[in-house]
Amino acid sequence: MDFHDKSTRGPEETLFCNIPNATEMCNAARSSKEENLNPSVNLDYFDLAYGAKKEGMVSMSGTKKTTKLLKAIEKYHNTNLTGAKFERVCASSTILERIWSMTLAADSKLNPRNNPDNYDEMRLDFEKSASTKLCKLDVAKTLNNPAWKNFFDAYNKVDHKT
Repeated sequence: MDFHDKSTRGPEETLFCNIPNATEMCNAARSSKEENLNPSVNLDYFDLAYGAKKEGMVSMSGTKKTTKLLKAIEKYHNTNLTGAKFERVCASSTILERIWSMTLAADSKLNPRNNPDNYDEMRLDFEKSASTKLCKLDVAKTLNNPAWKNFFDAYNKVDHKT
């Protein structure tokens, strides 16, 4: 079985549709709604807010104030900066190669009959993640950006008690 087969709806379909006499389970796997049980969460706005707090650029205490600040950062980023990409800090090539080697080792143990041709596609997915999902916001560079300095200065001048 090839759990990386993108022609199926996921590992459940791959598993149940390759078991003899499991027609009902296969149909159930095919008809189930696709659901990501472990979605990634973007922490850029939180990291930026926390970094600004550490630098004394903003006060952030309590859930309501934090939520309000996060919404203001997101709105400013998407409206005033039109969603401009943040500078990111990514793992070194040495670390990434270690992660890739561990990924291959785990995949070959869990999936010994996997087609090695799939590793090319896996590698492409990994490389894309290595420059996006496996990176984090470069807080220092972002906070040194004049636009963000101006945002936090202006934010502090407004009353945020509620």
